[in-house]
Amino acid sequence: MDLYLLRLNDDLEACRFQHAVIEVWLACWQEERPCALLLNHVLAQNDIPWKHRLAESMQATSKQALLTDSVAWEQALLVKQLAPSCLCCAQQGQLGLVLASLYRGLKAFRKATAIASDETANQLAVLIVGSMQLSEAKLMRGLRYLQPPVRVLPVAWGGQMH
Repeated sequence: MDLYLLRLNDDLEACRFQHAVIEVWLACWQEERPCALLLNHVLAQNDIPWKHRLAESMQATSKQALLTDSVAWEQALLVKQLAPSCLCCAQQGQLGLVLASLYRGLKAFRKATAIASDETANQLAVLIVGSMQLSEAKLMRGLRYLQPPVRVLPVAWGGQMH
């Protein structure tokens, strides 16, 4: 499983934050690779209906074929929110449980939609959205025992300079 790590400034405008999250999340789906969303950012704690926004964005793209099974689609829109404290500081077990839950949901989606061949069945991803202070090293230390093995891949959003 791959964890895409998106770090965004805390002082972004709310609409730019939403745009960045949705844009990067959709990019993760480009290869028909299911991607869950784990929000750990102060700007994600508002009352935005994330599942609804993601569904609208997905429908606006060419991913119509993935939307045929509504139950599987609901499972695919896996969105979790953690408190806006540093994700790395959360109990190691808590983060592992959250990611394991997202992984199981993504596997169920793959199985229900049969969009993957045997060799790509386990190619699943989670996009973690955090603040600029999120430590990749601490994150990896907390995930070192998670199975299947996790690979953290930093991603950048084009609308923000790092």
